[in-house]
Formats: sequence, C-alpha cells, structure tokens
Amino acid sequence: MVVDGTDVLAVYREARRAIEKARSGGGPTLVECLTLRMEGHAVHDDAFYVPKDMFERWAENDPLERFRTWLREHADLNDEQEDEITSGVKKLLNDALSRAEESPLPEPSSLLDGVFATPEDLDTPHHK
Repeated sequence: MVVDGTDVLAVYREARRAIEKARSGGGPTLVECLTLRMEGHAVHDDAFYVPKDMFERWAENDPLERFRTWLREHADLNDEQEDEITSGVKKLLNDALSRAEESPLPEPSSLLDGVFATPEDLDTPHHK
C-alpha cells in the first residue's frame, strides 16, 4: 500500500485499515508513506544535494499546513482552538524533554542490549 505521506488523513485511513486487518487475523500490511525530509540527515547537513525546486514543490504540500487548512475548512478550527492545541503540544514536548534530561544515563555495559538477535531470540521455524 502506497499513500501520500503529506496527507495526514490518508495516512491515518490506511494505517487504520492495516491495523484492523491485522487485528482480525488478516496479517501484516506494509504501508509506504511517500514524503520528503525538508532538511538534511543531520544538523551539519544542509541538503545541498537536493535540488531547490524539489524542496519548493514539496513545501507546497507541507502536511501540517495541509491538515490545518482542512481543519479550518471542514472542522471549523478557529485561532483560539489552534492556540490551545499548540500550547498543549509544546507543554507535552517540554515535559518529555525535561524527563529525558533528568533521567540517569544508561549503564555503558547495556550499550549493546537488544541490538543483536541471538538464536534464542529467533524462535521461528525457519531459524531452527
């Protein structure tokens, strides 16, 4: 299944369909969401290798702006509601960041825990 990754509602619809299928015993579904990262791979990467016109075309389909427009046109989202949502999200993110910064660092000895599978982890018929 391929879906426009800049269309929040299309992604939600297809993810929901895949989840319902899996929960009803229909097995897994691969959902490919086509989108473009609007920045480089890391802080030091200015993405000079991506043509500027490609960024400009993709920016026209910014998923946040598309969904904001849809909410304003179809769900009567107003400025006050948007401000409330924005401040709630900022608080949630800041709280999570504070918890992460206050958390103790993991023990160096646990660095590779869960990184590599052992034969015992691969308890499937084709791994026996």
